[in-house]
Amino acid sequence: MAAPQPKPQVEFAEVAGQYQFTGQLIIKPLSRKEAVEQGLNESDFISARTRAVAKINELGAGKVYYNEKLDHYIISVPSGKTETTLANELLITGDFSWAEPNYLIGPDLVSTDDSNSQGNIIGSDSWVSPACIGSGNDDTFFANGEQWHHYWVKSCEAWGIASGSTDITLCVIDSGVDVFHPEMQAPYRKEAWDMRWVTPVPGGIPAPSDWPWPAPDSSYRQESSLGPLARVQDISGHGMHCVGLAAAPSGNGGIIGTGKGISHRSINIAESVSAQGSGGFSTTAESVNAAIVRAADLGDKIISLSIRLRPSSFASRKSAAEYARSKAS
Repeated sequence: MAAPQPKPQVEFAEVAGQYQFTGQLIIKPLSRKEAVEQGLNESDFISARTRAVAKINELGAGKVYYNEKLDHYIISVPSGKTETTLANELLITGDFSWAEPNYLIGPDLVSTDDSNSQGNIIGSDSWVSPACIGSGNDDTFFANGEQWHHYWVKSCEAWGIASGSTDITLCVIDSGVDVFHPEMQAPYRKEAWDMRWVTPVPGGIPAPSDWPWPAPDSSYRQESSLGPLARVQDISGHGMHCVGLAAAPSGNGGIIGTGKGISHRSINIAESVSAQGSGGFSTTAESVNAAIVRAADLGDKIISLSIRLRPSSFASRKSAAEYARSKAS
């Protein structure tokens, strides 16, 4: 019987306000693909997986969450261990592909450098691309020059070729959406979702203290079941900013998105608003992973995600991205 190869040791760190431990570890048992690459036969692979799952259940003491779509587990780090020591304890066995913290991820710092901003574009006619003159794009902030970026990316030239179709949906994974805003209405706005991982709410994914967790599909919260829609309503403004710039339709008096003819969906992953700059919020690595999977399962063709990444959380994010690609058609 062949044994799986031990994995290199890892070292995790946290930075206050940027990446912080939650006391949870995301763990991936050895995959069949990796077993084949190591030259293991099916019997060796099954043995490794059996050992891995037994170890996870032992460590989790019955409080184990399994993400079936991505084939990884989440457990709380037991007392007396750290994220680093526990991960290395697992990786050295060879029965696991990777292990990483379920980080609480903070916002990127907001730049105060205006040197690359509008410059002398606002207040003059120089920002107007010739293709935009007489184009009928008379929304307030477009017409007065405040959407100067359209000049730089030549939006009007692009719209002369195509302006998008509602058959194509952009999913913005961020801090939610203002569902009452006139720019965010049918037929362009698709049903929003709340995929926050930590926040305990009735019928939702409970906090670690409320384990064991229910099956994930029964825990996702659609806006249609939210009464006043509070679970998807933007709590920081960043999500609305992203959706508007990308996909706000023309002709309703506000702004115009670069993809003004496509549909858009918002998935809320913001656990809390951060004081570190306008629009900042915090979320968990697994909230992001779950949101990517949900967008892919809903058939959304484009996923937009503007959040800080950390090398030690790339493995689960890569797994989620690969899942999304596998659903593309």
